[in-house]
Amino acid sequence: MLRLWEDALRDADEVIKADPQGPWGYERRHAALHGLQRYDEAINAYTRMLTLIEESLDQDVRQLGKKYVLPSQSETVIENIVRGVFKICPLVLIDVESGRLCNGLERMHTFKSESQFKELISSMTEVTDNGRILPVVVKYFQYVTFSHVWEGKEPSFQDVKLVYSVWDLDSSPLNEKLRNFCEVPLVRKDGYRWAWSDTCCIDKTISTVLNQSLTMMYKWYEASAATLVLLANVTSPAALGGLTNSIWMTRAWTAQELLASKVIRFYDRNWKPYLGDTHSNHKESPEIMQELADAIGLAREIITAFNPDDLSA
Repeated sequence: MLRLWEDALRDADEVIKADPQGPWGYERRHAALHGLQRYDEAINAYTRMLTLIEESLDQDVRQLGKKYVLPSQSETVIENIVRGVFKICPLVLIDVESGRLCNGLERMHTFKSESQFKELISSMTEVTDNGRILPVVVKYFQYVTFSHVWEGKEPSFQDVKLVYSVWDLDSSPLNEKLRNFCEVPLVRKDGYRWAWSDTCCIDKTISTVLNQSLTMMYKWYEASAATLVLLANVTSPAALGGLTNSIWMTRAWTAQELLASKVIRFYDRNWKPYLGDTHSNHKESPEIMQELADAIGLAREIITAFNPDDLSA
């Protein structure tokens, strides 16, 4: 297939050479470059085609130009869909690749530099397909959440901002804990670019931010791709009963984090999967869920499929 697109690109360039002011060689060049996944060049070729159509002396050609979508129009549609997704996302997330704390505008900027965004812009030539855009946006902005017990002076929003990245924090145990959390999606190659921790992703010096975060926290865990639980006092190899006797089970906040999360994974103090269970979702582990059910006195079905609306039924 690659060879076919390379041949198509050569053919397009020959058409452009023969008629530099004609738009249709650029249309063919755009298609070939898109097929080669050279999206920046493809968008440039498409933009050049639109310019030549607009400048054409042929009224019929200019009329044909009305069927095409401007890249700026596609960008606006995508931005609106991203903002809709952001409504159920935390205000700040960690970019696990760079280690930076990013607000919504910064995450939008990062997305626009990615091939996924450019492929969407390049492919939307005659219609903006919201049904195609939404899954790409949702997948890109998936994030994992951290559930743990605070153990002292955890790295704060200001601490990370001061050194630019979680990867630049000093090597204290609590900084290492945060870094280990960020490394899990990278090591597992889950494809999750973003992560959230209640330690450094909330600017607690701003009361409105803190209040909004406390109000939305259940929703943020619920919307996360996965919640990673660190059982800091459970040693490797973990045995059945370690979760029951963990410090994590004594922390009030963990109840909502457990129940809200649709996907959850438990790790011992060395970041090894609890009981050696490497499955992607421990809510599908009968053994782990039964241990939790026995420990907290809730039926397994409530833990695995909790719905807060049931409380008011």
